[in-house]
Order: sequence, then structure tokens, then C-alpha cells
Amino acid sequence: MESCRHCDFALFSGKVAFCPNCRQSQDPDPVPNERTSDFWLANLTVAARLAVAISFLVSLAGNIAFAMGSLPPGRYPVIMIAVPIAVVFLILTSLSLCVLRGLGVRIVRRNESTDRST
Repeated sequence: MESCRHCDFALFSGKVAFCPNCRQSQDPDPVPNERTSDFWLANLTVAARLAVAISFLVSLAGNIAFAMGSLPPGRYPVIMIAVPIAVVFLILTSLSLCVLRGLGVRIVRRNESTDRST
């Protein structure tokens, strides 16, 4: 005699779709989509990684050049330079990934273990 996976209620028939006690499905849990890494950048395609890297370099170079040319000499807090770099980086990355996606370029890599269609 089998029991429910959720509430341990005794199931009398061999194959039951739903538990009569808790109404939960008795189907096995689907296999989770396993990624190669938990780090978000590792799951991106080469084109998306290049877009992220170029966005970072452009935002870093542009903000440093702006700060060097317009700020008077002196000591400034790091956040005064870091926040504009981060904001420009996020905007450029978002725009470049949207352009890639609009052109039909894949952004996230396929999982080879679950996707066997190609």
C-alpha cells in the first residue's frame, strides 16, 4: 500500500493522480533545470558576455574620462565615481542585451543535459 508524498495518507489503489486527503498531485517532481553554474555570467552565451564586457569597459572609460576632465583636483569619495559607472554599466548592458535579443541572438546558454533537440 502506497502513501501520499505530501501528507502520508494511505492510498489504496495502485495509481492515484491526486491524494483524496490533501488534493496534491502524486506525479513525480520534474527534474530541475540544472545550470552549469550559479554565477549569472557563466550562463550567458559568448555574444552576451562580450556585450557585458564592452558595456563595462565603455562605462568605466567614459566616466573616468569625464571625472578627469571636469572635476577639480582633490580627494573624492569612491562612491562619487562608482555610482555613475554602475548606472551607465547597467543601462548599456540592458540596451546591448535587448539589441542582441531583438536581432535573434541567444542570450542564455542552453542546458545540454535537458535540451537534446539540437
